[in-house]
Order: sequence, then structure tokens, then C-alpha cells
Amino acid sequence: MRLESTVTRVANEIENMHPWLACHCYHYLGTAHRELGREGGIEQAIVCFQKAIELSQKVSNKASQMRSVVGIAECYVMMKRIQEAMNLHKNLALDPGYS
Repeated sequence: MRLESTVTRVANEIENMHPWLACHCYHYLGTAHRELGREGGIEQAIVCFQKAIELSQKVSNKASQMRSVVGIAECYVMMKRIQEAMNLHKNLALDPGYS
């Protein structure tokens, strides 16, 4: 819990100056939430991945964006929201920026 709040604080502080690094912080924070599996952790993971996607779009980093989209899809699978996960993957496949 302490590490989580530290990573969140660091990501918030560097978001404007170094959005690429903040993107990575949010991605790894989302992964930690997903892996810990605490109550509400999956929803919190999705929020972190969405923030990582927003920042990766800001710096035009398609690889980081795709990695976080896949992270969200994994959360959907864990929540048994399979169709939503499949839609995310299908949208990635159809996006010419990811080919």
C-alpha cells in the first residue's frame, strides 16, 4: 500500500514534465493492482491503464498505448467480460497505427 501511494505520487508529480515516464508508472501500477487482486483492484487497474493510455497518446508512443490496452483487456477477461476484451483486441487489429 505504501509503495502504491509513492508510485502514484511520483507519477502525478512527473506527469507534465515527463509524461513518458509517468505513463510507465501508471502502467506498472495498473499491473500491480491487477495482480494483487484486492477488492476493487481490477477496477483501479483499469483506471491506471486508462491514464497510461492517455499519457502515451500525449507522447505518441503506440507501443506503450498498445501494452496498456492489452492490460485493460486482461482485466476484462479476469472480470469475465470476454466480449469487451475481444472488442479491444479487434480494435487494435483494425487500427493501422498498430500494424
